[in-house]
Amino acid sequence: MKDRTLLLFREVTWWSRETRMANVTACLLAATFNTYVLPYLVHIHSHHLKWEDFKTKEEVHSKYCGYKRGDLDSLEIKKVNYTLRSTNKLPTNFDWRDYGYVTPVRDQGDCGACWAFSAMSVLESHILKKNRPVNHLSEQWLIDCSDMNCSGGWMGSAYDFMKQKGAIVEDELYQYTAAENEPCRNFSNNVNTTIKGVCMIEPYNETMLMHAVYTEGPICVALNGSPDDFHHYSEGTVQYSTINHSGTKQGKAGYLPWINGCNAMISSMNCYDHSGVYTNYKVCDPNTLTHAATLCGFGTENGLDYWLLKNSWGTDWGEDGYIKVMRQNNTCGVDTAACYPIVL
Repeated sequence: MKDRTLLLFREVTWWSRETRMANVTACLLAATFNTYVLPYLVHIHSHHLKWEDFKTKEEVHSKYCGYKRGDLDSLEIKKVNYTLRSTNKLPTNFDWRDYGYVTPVRDQGDCGACWAFSAMSVLESHILKKNRPVNHLSEQWLIDCSDMNCSGGWMGSAYDFMKQKGAIVEDELYQYTAAENEPCRNFSNNVNTTIKGVCMIEPYNETMLMHAVYTEGPICVALNGSPDDFHHYSEGTVQYSTINHSGTKQGKAGYLPWINGCNAMISSMNCYDHSGVYTNYKVCDPNTLTHAATLCGFGTENGLDYWLLKNSWGTDWGEDGYIKVMRQNNTCGVDTAACYPIVL
């Protein structure tokens, strides 16, 4: 592991030249190594990441996390609150993919349109649940034609927009470009579905949310998607280790080359264990909602209860594009702001 780490440290020097990072100081090089290379090192036995997958926390927040809660009272669409239809015992594990009601994972690219991907993903599932065929719905249509864009939006407002326009557009007719500030192109409704309203799930109620996803179908959820360990998730439970001043990083990340004077820039690094559930509730603040995803189910793995979320960062991320987030403690805020469309 030590030899491999040193090799990677030499590789980042090459990388800095290739990316035209001229006059790189020792401290900047060390910080770059910590930010970009160590995540690769701790994943090396569990997941192969590309160099372009290594982004800073600021880059992740600006390009990937575009959830912005809108004003519920401003929606013209019918709004209802979810109520329990049954108090029957829920199964331990449940996954809508097993029923064929979840569409493929997609990649939003460098555009903070997670809200659009969550809204369309959930709508696709609810159309399928009505036993109607559906193709990939157009997120770009929402970006170009609504008042939301790559800088953020809200799923409730997306459904309100579709209701007011009386249209739902497929990606085949309005393809995704991951760009904003483009003129709204001509479109026509080519999906045999009408959105009647939007149903809101009671916040901070894990039991209610479990019943809702089990009885109604996949659900739009907001969460904190900004932590570094969330972005680099790959079937891993987050554990911790710290760097001591002798230059040895304790834990599974292995040996870290130490550069004098840079210890303030090289902070503690999260390590990963190949066990499946994201548990880092102490870092993933539930009150900081920055991202949107699709809740597809729930379960228990190795004694840990989890939510099953479909993300929009491509299939190279996480478990083929999915993440299991611990249910307890409202980890990452999954219980906080959930909704789904009511379709006819």
